[in-house]
Amino acid sequence: MIETLFGAGYSVKDTSIALGVSERTLFRKMGQFGLSKLAFTEIDEEELNIVVATTITEFPRCGEEMLRKVLLQKGIKVP
Repeated sequence: MIETLFGAGYSVKDTSIALGVSERTLFRKMGQFGLSKLAFTEIDEEELNIVVATTITEFPRCGEEMLRKVLLQKGIKVP
């Protein structure tokens, strides 16, 4: 359930509220199951550059935050 909520874009705070537990309890459970909110997509730099270039062509006025959200919708999570 935690992975599902994180995958849907929930923050740690929102996830803890949705599950009805404290953030501390959520972090403890994440540690037990080896989960991290900072899991990023494994993608090489060349492939990422192609996806970013395509996205910028499609949305020429997008900023960093919109670009990150578009990439997330495409299943790409980057730092």
